[in-house]
Parts: sequence; structure tokens; C-alpha cells
Amino acid sequence: MFAILFTFSLTCLGGGRRKCSGCFRAPPQAPQEQSQPLPMSPLKKFSSFGNYAEIPGLLMKTADFLPPEESLRLKRTNTSAQSHLQTLSFSLSSPMILTASDDNTAKLWNTETGELIRSFHGHGNRVRSAVFSKDGNRILTASEDYTAKLWNANTGNLICSFQGHKSHVISAVFSKDEDRILTASSDHTAGLWNAKTGEFIHSFYHLNRWVRSAVFSKDGDRILTASDDNTANLWNFETGKLIRSFQGHSGCVNSAVFSRDGDRILTASSDQTAKLWSVETGECIRSFQGHNSWVMSAVFSKDGNRILTASDESTAKLWSVETGELIRSFQCDNCLMHSAVFSEDGNHILTASSDHTQCYTAKLWNADTGELIRSFRGHHDLVNSAVFSSAIIKN
Repeated sequence: MFAILFTFSLTCLGGGRRKCSGCFRAPPQAPQEQSQPLPMSPLKKFSSFGNYAEIPGLLMKTADFLPPEESLRLKRTNTSAQSHLQTLSFSLSSPMILTASDDNTAKLWNTETGELIRSFHGHGNRVRSAVFSKDGNRILTASEDYTAKLWNANTGNLICSFQGHKSHVISAVFSKDEDRILTASSDHTAGLWNAKTGEFIHSFYHLNRWVRSAVFSKDGDRILTASDDNTANLWNFETGKLIRSFQGHSGCVNSAVFSRDGDRILTASSDQTAKLWSVETGECIRSFQGHNSWVMSAVFSKDGNRILTASDESTAKLWSVETGELIRSFQCDNCLMHSAVFSEDGNHILTASSDHTQCYTAKLWNADTGELIRSFRGHHDLVNSAVFSSAIIKN
């Protein structure tokens, strides 16, 4: 039996007026979604097709295999389906990338073709980061307009805006269960929010310094922040109390992430290094040296055996975690590398960059050979971050 699978979006979240700590103002009533999802059928997800025009006919073929009552129900959706073809989402089987830019937008792309799928408009200033929810149906952005925003990935409509920071929001991420959102801001705080209601919960304060990034531990019990005070800090999620500070960088820490097992953290710094630390002791295990300018980001591969760094000197570098040796460099002539990440299977690398010719791109690379596969062009200003969806890219 054939099955046609559709992706459905969350409805708009409600929200009343909320206050906290005298510093955070209430998020506004979230705007209502204007487009409605396709009528519900017992078939839930849609797998992408090269020719959308074939879908209505395939719907009718599928109806032949269904019980009479479901066949009739499906046939009634045919007209509606045709009117929604342009807003159907790609499923997780279709690799996508998401970029954030100084042109005030985030953009969604087909990884395998380079085609622009959708732009997300609504921020009033630079978009510093953008990430997918686990199912790929929502997108979370952070902006210098002092807000983070949650979007419907299928329609581009705004679901909710998280307002309260007093300065730029530099990053925003989901918790593992996606019930919480964590933001990092130049107002010297990381903010914890209820993802469903938009309500502010509490903040994690760095003394008079920007918080460059903030992430959850895998178990959700701890939070890790990176700051301009040259440290990364580990916090108790429930109480907001500081557990440990990782000190040793001589410049601001631009990013900090946990290893998959949660036993180590990796930091990237303007002192031109990335450092590996023990979570338990706070000691530096290894320093990765070789960049000649700020290291903007550093991440682990899924297997934890490699790390990937990005620098504004025009390179991303791949390193062995065990030895600290350089494996490979990814060179982008005359450009600034703002971030670099691995694909889910580790076979590809995605970088966000800009160059002196005003070419603002994300670039897809072969992790094993260092070969540039594709550039994604369409932004009109610096590309600050680029991330993969969880789908596997076909070679």
C-alpha cells in the first residue's frame, strides 16, 4: 500500500500578560496563523516529491486502497490539497538547512538542490542564530531586536515572540523535551522561558559581560553559558545557581557546548583557541591551536572523536579530540567564517560566511575530502549561522 504523509504545524500559542523580576516585560499575544493545515487524515507525514503537480493524482490512487469512509474523506481533500501545494513542507527525509543573517531574516533551503524554500520575515534587526525543533516543524530565531521568535516552518508564520531582554539576543535553543527555551543576550544574562506559554522563568547572570551562547545539558539538569568575561559557566537548571566556572581563556568565549556523554565541554574563544574541559573537575584537558584569529564556534562530531572549529580568518578546521592534531582545513578565500557544524552522519560540514565582495553564503563541504559541494546564496548581509535538519544528505 502506498502512503502519502503530511506534516502539520502547531497552532498559535496563547499568552496573557506576564512579568518577572522587574526586568522582563510581557510577551505580546501571539499572532494567529492565517493558513490552515490540510484536513487531518490517518496518514501523518508527507515525503517530498520532485513534481508537486503529481500529488493530487497520487492522492486519488491512494484512496483506492483505503476503506470507503476514509477514501471519501481523502477525495474531499483533493481540491484543498491543490490550493496548498505551495505551502507543503519537506519531511525529515528531505535534508534542509537553516541560515540566520544580518539582513534581518532566516532562510530555509533544500540542501540537495540549493533551492530557497522559504524566508522568515519579522525581526527588526540582525538575526544572530536559527535552529530547528526536533521534528523540523518549528524554527527558533534570536535577534538583535532584543527578541527570540518561534515560527511555523511549514508556513513561515510567527507562533510566538519571547520579549524581555534589554539588549541583543545572540542565541536561542530548545531544551531536549522542547518545553523550555534558553536565550543568551548582551544584557549580561541567559534567559529561561516556557516554550508553550512564552512565560519568562528565570535568568542566569554574568557580571557586566555579554553572554554569547547558552545550551542545555543532555539530561536537562544543567545549563552552560559562554561569556565575554573569558569564562564558560555551568549552572543548576532548577535553582539558577552557579556550579562551576571554566577559566583559562585569555579572550571572550564565543561558544560553549557539551559532549554527547555530558562529561566534557568544548569552548571557542577570541584568544584564537578552542579548549576541551572536564565537566567534573573544571580542568582544561586539551587546547586546539592553529587558528590565526578569533575562533567563533567549536562543536563535537556525533561520535565525539572529532571537533570542528570556525574562525574569522577564512577557515574551518577539523581536529582529533584524542590527540589534538589537525586533520583537515576548509578554506574559504577572503571570507569570514562565522560558524561551522557537522551533518547528522558526520559526512558533511556546513559553514556560514561572508567575504569582502559582499557575497553572503552558507557553504556545504565534504568532510572527508574538504571539497566544496555547494554554496547557498540569497542573503543580502552577513550569514551568522547555518544548521542542518536531522535528515541524511545524499552524496
